[in-house]
Formats: sequence, structure tokens, C-alpha cells
Amino acid sequence: MIEQERGQFLFRFYSYFRILEQGYHHYLAKNFSSSIWEGPVRHTHTLLSTSGVMRYWDMRREVFSPEFRNYIDHLATQETSILSSDLAAKKLGSNVQDLSF
Repeated sequence: MIEQERGQFLFRFYSYFRILEQGYHHYLAKNFSSSIWEGPVRHTHTLLSTSGVMRYWDMRREVFSPEFRNYIDHLATQETSILSSDLAAKKLGSNVQDLSF
């Protein structure tokens, strides 16, 4: 990975986890329902199944609140049956052009 891409990766995942942390604290404060929180949690669970995101989390977890760190650490230990984004894209394969949005 070239240095510029590495910087972009670090910035994007810092931003992602920072926004997720804010959502987590809003969820705990009951500012929105669990049905709203469920989607981001499932997506995060899928991301945590990738080695790059887990390496990022292991390196940078200390910049987040202790409660959020514990939550993400727990989430990372759970098995997931959710299809990773990479695997989903491979399964779509050449049929991607057949999708109409």
C-alpha cells in the first residue's frame, strides 16, 4: 500500500469509528431505537472480520472511550454469518452489470 493510500485508510477508519462511537453513546442515551442501531452494528461486525480493519482497531483503539472500546472488542470476538463486502462482490461477479438501481 502506498503511503497516500495508507493515510486515506487510517483517516477513513478513524472517521468511521469516531462517528460510530458517537452513535453508540446516542444509542445508550436512548436517543434512537435499537432498530436504527442494528444496521451500523451489523456493518461494523462485518468490517471487523477483515484483517485490515482489525489491525487498524488494534493500533488505534486507545483513542476511543473505554466503553466504546469494550463494545467493539466484544463485537470483534463474536462469530458473524454476515457476508463480507469482498465476498459479496465476488459472489456478484460479472452479474454486477445486470443489477438495475
